[in-house]
Amino acid sequence: MNPTAIKSLVKGYTNDDSMCTVCIQAKHIQKSIKVPVKRTTKPLELVHSDVCGPFSTPTLGDNRYYILFIDDYTRYTSVWLLPIKKAKTCTSTYQSFQARVDSMGYEIERFRCDNGLGEYDNKTFRYVLAARGTTYEPCPPYARHKIGVAERIIRTITEKARAMIIDSQVPVQFWGEAVNTAVYLHQRSPNEGLKRKNDRDGYQARYETPYEMLHGSGKPMHNADGNEISYQAPLHNLRRFECYVSRLIPEVQRLQGKFGPGSTPCKLVGYTPDSKSLWRIWDPEFQRVKTQSEVVFDEERNAHMSCQHGSKEIDMFGLPENEEYVEETDTGDEPLRDSQPTQIGSQPTQIGSQPTQIDKRSKSHMHEAPDEEAENAHSWRLR
Repeated sequence: MNPTAIKSLVKGYTNDDSMCTVCIQAKHIQKSIKVPVKRTTKPLELVHSDVCGPFSTPTLGDNRYYILFIDDYTRYTSVWLLPIKKAKTCTSTYQSFQARVDSMGYEIERFRCDNGLGEYDNKTFRYVLAARGTTYEPCPPYARHKIGVAERIIRTITEKARAMIIDSQVPVQFWGEAVNTAVYLHQRSPNEGLKRKNDRDGYQARYETPYEMLHGSGKPMHNADGNEISYQAPLHNLRRFECYVSRLIPEVQRLQGKFGPGSTPCKLVGYTPDSKSLWRIWDPEFQRVKTQSEVVFDEERNAHMSCQHGSKEIDMFGLPENEEYVEETDTGDEPLRDSQPTQIGSQPTQIGSQPTQIDKRSKSHMHEAPDEEAENAHSWRLR
């Protein structure tokens, strides 16, 4: 019991102020010490980082983690997906982030993270930081409140990605695309940490979004004519996550020539960070993510819900089975696809019949030379 409480009950009780070991072992808890910290004064002076995962369901690219890098001054966030959480993987990812920072003309002076042995606390990573003159600031073990900025951003990104997955009813394998989209939107959304004055010594941030803070920092606010210069990110390319997309098929790739369909159904899965006219779409025909610009959106139509027919759900946006996932940018040059020629005089397909099952071929079989007789009977090319 508390000595003060005992004094009120027992007359003549005196406390010798000795330390009770049993009480310490029974009541010892972790204290969260909140000390006001002065914010940085320029972009990328201090970078926070943390790794989230592992997730039980891997992405289509077999990733189970994602790592974030957050600028303390602008709150600008960058994300990478990782297959494993090891020193080599995290170090190479940080070097990619460092190269992007160098291209913007900034220097990382301090790096703050947790004390994770698998990703940060190793000789290789410390050598990379020391070679660039970056101060390493690890927090104590199991003291997550010491890296509160990274922990809060991880919670925000995860909640946004979860909301998009639930709303679109997309398979969980697309959580990587949802995380990338959540970070893309977070960079262009007003940030509460930029509005507060108490942690900036009364200084109000010039802009409300991380994108504006990063690209407008140190630059003039008005031009020579006195007009205000806008550094706001373009928002006209934003669309609903997993909405229905029609991808244009080039004329040279159409199977039926001028009378064939000019587009194929796909679904939107994200954006390209350095472009405002390119979208990342999932093409069910080739079972891969492509980067396209010639697309038509139907945001009122959910890509998965629109495929329901009666009580049965026809998953034309199905996931690949026993095939290697490939992500690429569509250049218009596609390889030939092996396929059996159409036999003249075959029975017509009846309405309401079960959809034909396409056999999965191995990667080596896809590159075998086609049979000469079949090739002469019918020429197949990739749509």
